[in-house]
Amino acid sequence: KMSNWNLHPSTHSVNSKNPIKETIADIPLPENFHLPTYSLALGDPTAFPEFSVHPLVIKLVEENLLSGTGNGYTHALGPKEAREALATKYSYENIQLTWEDVFLDVGGCGAIHTAMSVFLNPGDNILIPAPGFPLYMTVAWNLNAEARCYRLKPDQG
Repeated sequence: KMSNWNLHPSTHSVNSKNPIKETIADIPLPENFHLPTYSLALGDPTAFPEFSVHPLVIKLVEENLLSGTGNGYTHALGPKEAREALATKYSYENIQLTWEDVFLDVGGCGAIHTAMSVFLNPGDNILIPAPGFPLYMTVAWNLNAEARCYRLKPDQG
């Protein structure tokens, strides 16, 4: 029986806070608000059609799946072809990237978490711009790092 289980949340999960969701969830709009609004809290295309996938992407994914070549696991850092394309696109005359310099992550939030996980240890300090993207603070808390904010416009308090 599950009622006999003695489970406690991990420190990792307790340290996971999302200021965006906490703030957005509490913002009331007037009942007859006259302007269109778009919630950017989740970016969920099933709830917000404005974020729907482009039809060309759907077509290409469908073709790939039907071909039988796109039904398995890819390399953990992303498909080599995609990494090659990104390396070519983002290389400069004086900085040439190779596919081995590029890794793909699960969205921007996943990439932020991956990058911060690589550099932060528990107890480390990190400077975060304010105002800034709240996920940096969330990930720092999650990794037991000490986050300190600095004002982008210090003359404005």
